[in-house]
Amino acid sequence: DGTAVTCDDFRMAMADANGKDLSLFENWYSQPCTPQIDVSTTFDAPNQQLSITLRQSVPNPHKVGDTSDSRTLHVPVTVGVLDRKSGSEVVPSRVLELTQPEQTFVLDDVKTDSPVLSVLREFSAPVRVNIVRDDSELGFLLAHDTDTFSKWDAGQELASRVILRMYQNRSSDVSLSVDFLESFESLLANHRKFQDKRFLSYLLSMPLEATLMGSLTNVEIDELFLARKSVTEHLARTFRDRMLQMYLECEPVGPYVLDAENVNRRSLRNLLLRYLTCLKDSDGEQLALNQFQKSDNMTERY
Repeated sequence: DGTAVTCDDFRMAMADANGKDLSLFENWYSQPCTPQIDVSTTFDAPNQQLSITLRQSVPNPHKVGDTSDSRTLHVPVTVGVLDRKSGSEVVPSRVLELTQPEQTFVLDDVKTDSPVLSVLREFSAPVRVNIVRDDSELGFLLAHDTDTFSKWDAGQELASRVILRMYQNRSSDVSLSVDFLESFESLLANHRKFQDKRFLSYLLSMPLEATLMGSLTNVEIDELFLARKSVTEHLARTFRDRMLQMYLECEPVGPYVLDAENVNRRSLRNLLLRYLTCLKDSDGEQLALNQFQKSDNMTERY
C-alpha cells in the first residue's frame, strides 16, 4: 500500500534518535561485495599509546583486486587490548567509528609493554579483517581473549592455516604447528571453566570445507577434504585420552530434558564422539554403538 518502512526511513529514525550523522550507512546497501578492513598498529611504549590504523575498501565484483569504485562506509570496529605476558585485558572493548577511507585511532593508558590487539569484537560489522598475525598470536587470542567472537575467530584462522598448509604442500606428513597443538590442548585442559559447553564445541571444531574454499582458487576438493581429515585425525590421536574423559563427563543424567544446559552438553558430546570415531577403531565404534543404544533422543542417536 506504499506505506511500508524503508531502509532509509529506519536509518533516519536512528540518526534522529541518537543525534548522529548516519548518512554513510546508505552505502552499505548500495554497493555489492563484502568490505575489507586492513588493520595495522604501532605502540609507543614510553607514552603507553597504541595507534591503530584502519583502512577500508570494497572490492569490485567484476575485476579482482580493483577497489577504485568503492564508496566510503560507516564501519563500527570494536577493539580491546590484552597483555601478552599475563593474558589479562588491559583495555576493555571500545568502538572505533571508521568513517573515512583511512583513519588512525590512538588508545591511551595501555599499561603493558607487549600489547595484543583484539579486533572486530562481538562481530561489530560484517567485514573481512586483514591483519598480520603469526600462529603464536592467534593461539594466544584463542586461549585468553575475553570476547567470544574474537576468541572463536582466532581459533578458526589458526586451524585454517594449519589445514591449508597441508593442502598446499600436498603432504601426507601430518606435522602440526606447536602453537596450534598447545592452544587446542589448553581448551581441553580448561574445559570445566566453560559454562557454555556449546561455545566450547565451536572452539574445538575445525573450519568447514566451504569456509576453507573461500581463500582458494581452482580448488581440488578431494585434496582439501583429505587435508582437513588428516588434521582432525591427528588431533584425535594426540588428545584421545582427554577427549574420552570429557565425553564421559558429558553423559546424560536422567531422561531427556530440553533446556539450554542439556542442549549445549549434547552438542559438545557429539563433537567429541566425532573425534573419537574418526580413527575408525573398535573403541570408537563401541562408544558410538553404546550411545545409539542408550540414547532417548534423536540428537544423540543420529
